Amino acid sequence: MGMLGNRLRLGAVLVADDGSGIRASHLYPGHFSWSSDAADVAVVDDSSCVTSMGSGTATITVTSAGLTGTTTLTVDDVAHIAWSVPLDLDSYASAAIALGHDGTAYVGTGFQLLAVDPLGVIRWSVPVQGGVQSAPAIGSDGTVYVGAVAGPDGASLTAVSPGGAVLWELRSRGTVVASPTIGEDGTIYLATRDTALYAVSPDGEQLWHYRIREPVQRSSPSTAEDGTLYFGDLGGHLYAVNSDGTERWTQLVRGGITASPSIAEDGTIYVASLSGRLHAFTPDGDELWVVDVQEEVWSSPSIGSDGTVYVGADGVHAVSPDGTLLWSAIPETFVATTPILGGDGSIYVGGLNGRAYALNPDGSLKWDYLTGLISASPVIAFDGKILFSSYADTVYAFEETGSTNGGWADAVWPTARGNRANNGRAGGR
Repeated sequence: MGMLGNRLRLGAVLVADDGSGIRASHLYPGHFSWSSDAADVAVVDDSSCVTSMGSGTATITVTSAGLTGTTTLTVDDVAHIAWSVPLDLDSYASAAIALGHDGTAYVGTGFQLLAVDPLGVIRWSVPVQGGVQSAPAIGSDGTVYVGAVAGPDGASLTAVSPGGAVLWELRSRGTVVASPTIGEDGTIYLATRDTALYAVSPDGEQLWHYRIREPVQRSSPSTAEDGTLYFGDLGGHLYAVNSDGTERWTQLVRGGITASPSIAEDGTIYVASLSGRLHAFTPDGDELWVVDVQEEVWSSPSIGSDGTVYVGADGVHAVSPDGTLLWSAIPETFVATTPILGGDGSIYVGGLNGRAYALNPDGSLKWDYLTGLISASPVIAFDGKILFSSYADTVYAFEETGSTNGGWADAVWPTARGNRANNGRAGGR
């Protein structure tokens, strides 16, 4: 079962002598009796739900109409839940996470921004008009910037101090469902569904705006080391915009772009689209290659220390820097999250089937856990805990046994937005 505290539901069918089914446990649970021979390893309730309790092997027995069947389960102590925080979220908001310099987790919820300390205690909350559907971003001074689904006169961008005080609000700039980006000089960049990219000073003054062809849906700008901003829109346009707001180039890909591009060490830009394709572009806008992963992509690619690109779609796919598909894993679920890379090469994703997954570097399963639907990318805390937020429910902190993934192993783009602070800058800063 992979890890302690995991849960799964077993099934059984009573079969007649001619091979035809008489009754199934999920339809007639009262006709089936379940038991475990090792309650310290796994327990099973009357509804056939099994919970792992400790390392070892347990035999689960089911009885119906005087007949019995058995199955053997093996539990490995590879990970456990260190803490969890229930969240009272609006059912249409996702709780994406960014980490502050002191390890505080900032969670954008339905209508508020929460600060959760490294032990899982909520420090403060700040109301956000209209609701939050993207992760906050953390400035170098610890300021938290969060976009909102604002109305005509609402705050599109709010700046909050590390202590929870609202510093300023940028109002009437439209609906924001893409995370803010923070440049090296502290400038905040905000892409909206109202077809504009804004540059904002650290004190909340608009510096310039650039008109976009189509609405931006979660494709926050990613900033190269020379200051160029790369992002996409729902029409499939990939933009390269200079830090002064002038256009450098645009390219058109098939299918809308709903996630941020990622930037490799050599400047290569990787971007995925709803057509199920992963594209690689040079900094000058020339397409190097395209790989078809067969299913629309909602999340940003991540980039490992060896240049391998990881992307979620119908499972997780690993692609070499030259565009060769290396492997695919967990095809049983759609993965809407960016694959997050651990210091030992582990890969962490969440599935729309409601499970958090940890994969080994070769794509084999390390552990998984039933959390509830996950659409927001996880993050690895400084102490190595892996933080997942289930859709409108709970933040989980998983701790792996004998493993510390607090570092990135020199990965260039190991998270959805380049680093824990979610600021969208190349180089993991």
